[in-house]
Amino acid sequence: MSEETGIKHKDVRFLNEKDFDSWYNQNSTFTNDLLFDWMLRYTGLGVNGQTEEGDFFKFLNHDSLLVAGRKLYGADNPYRSRLIKNDTGTWSYGSKFSVGVHRVNSLGKLNDVLSGDQFSYVELDVKIIDNQIAVGHGEDVVMSGLTLLEYTEATDFEKVKRLWIDVKNLSEDNAEVLFTGLSAIDSISKSDIIVESSNPKAYRVLNRLAQEGYAACFYMPTSLISESEAVQDAQIRRLTEKMKASGIEHLSFDSGLYPAMKRNENRMQGMSWHTWNTNYDIRRGDFWDTFLEEEYVNDNRVKSVLVTYSSVFDL
Repeated sequence: MSEETGIKHKDVRFLNEKDFDSWYNQNSTFTNDLLFDWMLRYTGLGVNGQTEEGDFFKFLNHDSLLVAGRKLYGADNPYRSRLIKNDTGTWSYGSKFSVGVHRVNSLGKLNDVLSGDQFSYVELDVKIIDNQIAVGHGEDVVMSGLTLLEYTEATDFEKVKRLWIDVKNLSEDNAEVLFTGLSAIDSISKSDIIVESSNPKAYRVLNRLAQEGYAACFYMPTSLISESEAVQDAQIRRLTEKMKASGIEHLSFDSGLYPAMKRNENRMQGMSWHTWNTNYDIRRGDFWDTFLEEEYVNDNRVKSVLVTYSSVFDL
């Protein structure tokens, strides 16, 4: 046992790659942020009079920290003044869009995301299997083992104010299973639930979702990013016209498709955009520095943007 700290050696465990990744924090003010955080957690030390281990997360969410997690002790956060919580409790940049977390497909990651006060907008993937709505991206190795009902029953809707649900295999054949599952989510408004599908043949289901008050959303094919401008424009125009005729007012797409969407925006009057960029990790110290410079971030048509939140519970 150390006389200086009173810590027994057996109480200190070695870090593994999930605990500490020096590359992950290479742009942080302190490159050893994770090690510093870990030592605070396991020694019970605190800052500003906080001495109990239970106050650790309160310390992490102190106002002297950037929302992204970079430590600027004693300094004002230069970006917090530009970030606001809107009426639904989600983080927004000005009044333009809400920032959400991509692929929150496990309860462990959901708890990670909600451990602070930064985010209350999450996206999850579901697949309809054997008349159940299973949470996961679709492949067997990344399914959570949870149903949507189990996921939402375990969700603190005092913190989660908006949901983005990507239905991987929506069709007219399984639509009733989806509607039954969605009906059990009564803690937030239907208009705060984006229900997304990339299947253009499911336009009647999306129309019904819209009629029932959900934010029914068509997911533009990511494969278009690698196509020529002529192919992109033709496909975007065809799909947009089909969705508009079906009463669909929301379109989602990978941010890599933003230039093509922008070229065709005159055909999308009255339609809202939702996008994502998984290259941006909110837990990287340079997140806000670069993210806020993206053109789509400053586009009034873009209503929400999903980003990555690295977690050991990622699926």
